[in-house]
Amino acid sequence: MPYWLVTPRIQAPAPGAGIARRELAWQGITPTIDVESADDYASKIVSEGGTIVIPKTSIPGVGELVTFKDTEGNVLAILEAAPANAFAGPPPAWCLAK
Repeated sequence: MPYWLVTPRIQAPAPGAGIARRELAWQGITPTIDVESADDYASKIVSEGGTIVIPKTSIPGVGELVTFKDTEGNVLAILEAAPANAFAGPPPAWCLAK
């Protein structure tokens, strides 16, 4: 599947995004949650009634991504960031709510 990384032209660290071609009706903007272990959280999701939509997928330079549906049918993703992921780490001060 074609996949592109997008970074804004502002001083690092900056939030980033990935864009992929839509292949299924449910695909669109997918809220993604940073986790320590994609495997551990995927297991927790299933044990709590969620379903895995796309199993763990390695995205070079980004990390391990798992897409799932929660018990209400919402599609979300979890991401175990790669060590070299430029987007990983705490958000910059300019995007934190005060």
